[in-house]
Amino acid sequence: MNRGDLRERLRKSYLDDVAAPFLWSDDLLDALIEESQQEAVIRSRMLHEVVSVVLVPGQGEYALPTTGLDVTRVKPAGLRPLARTSLQELDDSGNWVARQGTATHYSYTALAFGGDGKLTIYPLPAAAGTAQVSLQRMPLAIASDGAELEIPAHLHVHLLDWAAFRAFSLRDSDSEDSSRAAKHESVFTDRFGARLSANTLRKRAEKRPHRTRINQDWR
Repeated sequence: MNRGDLRERLRKSYLDDVAAPFLWSDDLLDALIEESQQEAVIRSRMLHEVVSVVLVPGQGEYALPTTGLDVTRVKPAGLRPLARTSLQELDDSGNWVARQGTATHYSYTALAFGGDGKLTIYPLPAAAGTAQVSLQRMPLAIASDGAELEIPAHLHVHLLDWAAFRAFSLRDSDSEDSSRAAKHESVFTDRFGARLSANTLRKRAEKRPHRTRINQDWR
């Protein structure tokens, strides 16, 4: 479904708002549909992308797309995938910013979770190369009424529960309906999962499935 289709269905089947003058404007509903797709992706992490990063000798930090939510895999050419660590563990290992060698670890915390959105490679590469970086990412903005959404088609209609929740939550005597808002929020959460705080998401992103210690002998 495209944005125009979703807006029409939202008006008819969720908001009962089909006769002019409308309680909710087209612009407002478009914004809520946009927000709904973003919210669904933040909760479910369903969108993925692989980007190529050029590794520079002596450079440890690399900018990634601002749409990135998390890095799930870093595979330098000719090497095994890197183990995940955190900046805290790197700092605990000593003067890691001065070490160069064959990359073994990476760290990443997204802008959305209080990080700088930069990929850190450790040790700093000693030679030029490339790495394939697997990202979980946010959706691109919906450009027009005719634009298809990025998430899978079978999930499009389920976004409307979030849009309806937000519409019924607006502080307006004619449109506010806390009971209907709560119902639609619950349905959306059942489909896409609970919304975690930015702090919780940051800690989860930095938690590795298997602990890999940084070499303390390099202090």
